[in-house]
Amino acid sequence: MSLRHLIAAVVAWSCLPSVTNAEIRYVVTNLGGLGGRWTQPFAINEGGLVAGMSFTAGGLNHAYLYDGSAMIDLISPGQPGTYPTGAGYGLNDTGQVVGYFELDWGQPQHAFLRSAPGEITDLGTLGGPASHARGVNNKGEVVGDAMIGNNFTHPFLWTAACGMIDLAPSAGNSWPYAINDHTQVVGDTGTVDGFDRAFIWSPSTGLVTLGTLGGSHSGAKGINNVGQVVGWSSTSYGNGDEQSHGFLYDPVAGMTDLGTLGGGDSVAYGINDNGWVVGGSGIPPTVDDPERAFVYDGTTMWNLNDLIDPSLGYTLYYAYDINNSGQIVVEAANPDRAVCALLLTPIPEPMTSCAIPFGAVAALATGRRRTAGERGTLMPTASAA
Repeated sequence: MSLRHLIAAVVAWSCLPSVTNAEIRYVVTNLGGLGGRWTQPFAINEGGLVAGMSFTAGGLNHAYLYDGSAMIDLISPGQPGTYPTGAGYGLNDTGQVVGYFELDWGQPQHAFLRSAPGEITDLGTLGGPASHARGVNNKGEVVGDAMIGNNFTHPFLWTAACGMIDLAPSAGNSWPYAINDHTQVVGDTGTVDGFDRAFIWSPSTGLVTLGTLGGSHSGAKGINNVGQVVGWSSTSYGNGDEQSHGFLYDPVAGMTDLGTLGGGDSVAYGINDNGWVVGGSGIPPTVDDPERAFVYDGTTMWNLNDLIDPSLGYTLYYAYDINNSGQIVVEAANPDRAVCALLLTPIPEPMTSCAIPFGAVAALATGRRRTAGERGTLMPTASAA
């Protein structure tokens, strides 16, 4: 969103009735689709561009880039009689998209990097048949997973200078999911005793596991430029049963259990540089659809369904990513039960009149970032559950 559009939005939102300001915290944009009934968003950059996967009218999943106004199909039609597919999993601030493509059903899937219209690079493999790119940073470094044979999958780092490098040649199966601008990579890796563990990798430390919340398994899904990591971990309640909770790992404070929205499980997928976390959580048992998207503001986990206009009729399931402006991409169901991709844009804090104080405009113009505690005033004071 440009500065001009953002200031215009502040003008409009500052004039909303007080009851709306007390309850609705996000404006919702449906990103559309490629003709089918299933669309997912996986990544958002600082400019509000979104990458993900959408089904076509013919039932094929394609990678897409939402450019702020329209959804661009990144998978070319292919040769006559073929059915190419793919998905976009990662996106950086220059608009580069990474994911995987498949030239035809049943063919090996390969990681790709899309740098510009018509510029899609096959990143290759580590010797096995398949690879998938999961994340890309602002230096153009790509991480993902690739098969080294027919049985094992390893994490890779791809650069334009060096190509694809195996990050853990002596490890078991490992899957990286995100990379920050300091070339820190996170994901999960198998251990010799058969468990999964969240890991962080850097050129200086190599692969280091992060532990768990008391259970036997964990996995990392996202990392910010401060080095904070989010993901999931199993927990132990003393009776042998384990649930999975989202976690926030800080290099100083260690691993924090984010809890849930009242259900048994949760998972954290994305984190911005302000420490805000998004993901999905169980809620108290219902007839169906027990998972709900959440945002964690540093102290409290909020159900995003409670922070949008209920008259829109959406049910928000999973929030996958959040940028530093607080925009969130969410997988949801519309009233017709089709799965759709939504962009949630935060509404600025309520103002007492339609006039915009100079300080508010100045803060927008300078891109001022507030701490999680300050930004927490965006949230209502009602119960989070």
